[in-house]
Amino acid sequence: MTKPKPKAYRGVQSYLTEEQIRMLSKNPNIVEVTPRQVHYTQTFKNYFCKEYAKGRSSTEILREQGIDPKILGETRVSSLRTYYNNVKRAFPGRENLSLEGKNPYRGKKGSGHTELQTNADLIHMIGKLQQQIQYLEKETDFLKKIFAHDYLKEIPHKSAQSVEDSPSSTSS
Repeated sequence: MTKPKPKAYRGVQSYLTEEQIRMLSKNPNIVEVTPRQVHYTQTFKNYFCKEYAKGRSSTEILREQGIDPKILGETRVSSLRTYYNNVKRAFPGRENLSLEGKNPYRGKKGSGHTELQTNADLIHMIGKLQQQIQYLEKETDFLKKIFAHDYLKEIPHKSAQSVEDSPSSTSS
């Protein structure tokens, strides 16, 4: 007996086939395709956000750009809408601006980014970093001194050895 194939529904990982990967890789809006993920160019993501903000559907935008939404699947199409919502949340009222160099996931739990809201926060963080640098420099100097001291204890000076090793010459 063969097991029936489970129905695809949101939340189940669907892998792209080699043929689908080849088709998607040819599109200039896509940087990289793996069996699990599709990575878009920043230009495409900016364009998607601008068009989606105008009220166009995500599938319509994808088709216009030569990407078949059926190949991507609902989860990957939905991730573009999630990206747009994260941009909208991170930059309220500015979702139509270029996002080059901006991270819409900044401040999201688990992203590793901290939320910096004011110049005072930045100044405080710079002060803390300067203190850390000073501490690490002192610690490095201390460790250098310890290693140098231990090294000198273990290995006698060459000048002392050369005096002992040199043959005493007596002239006759």
